Order: sequence, then C-alpha cells, then structure tokens
Amino acid sequence: IMVTSSLPNEGKSTITGNLAVVMAQSGSKVLLVGADLRRPQLFEMFGQKNVPGLVDLLIDEDPNSLRHISSPRIDFLPAGTIPPNPADLLESKRMAKLLLQLRERYDYVVIDAPPVLPVTDAQILAPLVDIVLMVVEPCRVPEKAALQVVSTLADVDVKISGVILNDKSGSGF
Repeated sequence: IMVTSSLPNEGKSTITGNLAVVMAQSGSKVLLVGADLRRPQLFEMFGQKNVPGLVDLLIDEDPNSLRHISSPRIDFLPAGTIPPNPADLLESKRMAKLLLQLRERYDYVVIDAPPVLPVTDAQILAPLVDIVLMVVEPCRVPEKAALQVVSTLADVDVKISGVILNDKSGSGF
C-alpha cells in the first residue's frame, strides 16, 4: 500500500504511520517504509533515527536499517541517508527486488511516498504496489492539482484506490 499526496504538507506521513499502526493492532504483520527520500518525516513520529534506513539498505545492505518497534508492534524501515539521486534509487532493480521480498514476509507493506506533483518518485513506486491511496487536504489543495495527480498516475497505468480527506488545518471542508 503506497500513500501519497498532491503537494507537501497535506499530512501524508502522519496518515501513513497511523494506517500502519492500526493494521498492526488488528494482528497483521506490518512493515512501514519511509520512501520519501527527499523530506523524510516518519522517523520522528516513532522516535527513531532516520539513518540507517531504506537508502542504506539498498546501497550498502546495512542490516541495521530495519527496526522492530514493540509499541506499536510494527517493523519500520526509515528513509535513511538522503541520496543525491532519489528517483534513480527508487527506480533501481534493487528496490523492485526488495519490495518483492518484503511482500512475502509481511501481511502489509505500507509505504510513505513523496507527493506526486513536485517529484517523480511516487510515479516510479506506484506501479510496484497493489494499492495507491491519496491524501488530500481540502480547501488548501486546488482541484486542478488533485486532478493532475490522477492524470500523472494514469500515465504510468496506475489508478488511485482511495482518497483520504485530511483537514489538518482545521479550517473545515
């Protein structure tokens, strides 16, 4: 399951982390992956260090990248060292192979991806997952931007499976 948004600061990382926790509380074996390699934030939510993480696992095969968090009971792979070429790393054969391996080990792999419009990273990851969820902050994100996300993902043959409306500003819908 990949969670993305149109633009930065729509609450995507918070929703992704909470989704993983709720799934784990239902008894599922869950891995939460921080794939926002440009502006990682998930590690703060769980009181973890960002390094080592996904980037370090892909490049150096660092075994300390994967964390086991006891409360909540999830496994966590933070983004890791910020690379000079995030899109290239996410598009690598290593990343595709890693996701296939993780799919076999977990009931759910929940991926916090960057927003779609500023960078191509979510477009790269979306074809590798089964479900794409989009977080939208109504009243802040223009309708045109949200529609552009649908079109951008359609360009890589991906349909959005669901939309999460997040009124994080409290301004109301």
